[in-house]
Amino acid sequence: MQEYMQLATKSSAYTSLMLISFLGMKENIVTREAFDWVLSGSDVVRATLIFARLSNDIVGYEFEKGRDYIPSAIECYTEEHNVSKQEAIDEFRTQIESAWKDINDTFLKPTKFPTPILDRILNWARTLEIFYDKEDRYTHVGPEMQSFIKQLFIYPLP
Repeated sequence: MQEYMQLATKSSAYTSLMLISFLGMKENIVTREAFDWVLSGSDVVRATLIFARLSNDIVGYEFEKGRDYIPSAIECYTEEHNVSKQEAIDEFRTQIESAWKDINDTFLKPTKFPTPILDRILNWARTLEIFYDKEDRYTHVGPEMQSFIKQLFIYPLP
């Protein structure tokens, strides 16, 4: 499972998307040091990657199972620990909860990076929660996700 998580979090686009979210920010806020900090796998970044990967694997399990693809976290965990799918999901939900605590903990401690950088990482985690809280809305964009997009871009609050 450790090997899976190392590969799955590094091969996902989540880190790249976090870094892309820094583009367009003021130069005095985003420095090379900030990019290096994200790439080094700081606690908040690692927690966000764990949250993202496990959330995606939970809601995308059935869909991904039908494809010729690498094993999911659920398959790796059930085989490694000889447990049921539900027990694996329960364990992942515990890990997701712990990841959220780590993300929140970052905001309670002083850091050398400006809050707007941390906000980008937090907002990325919040966005992923919308994508993966009940179903895989990233892969399967349905009416509920379309409604979210309309609320943001077509009918925003004043």
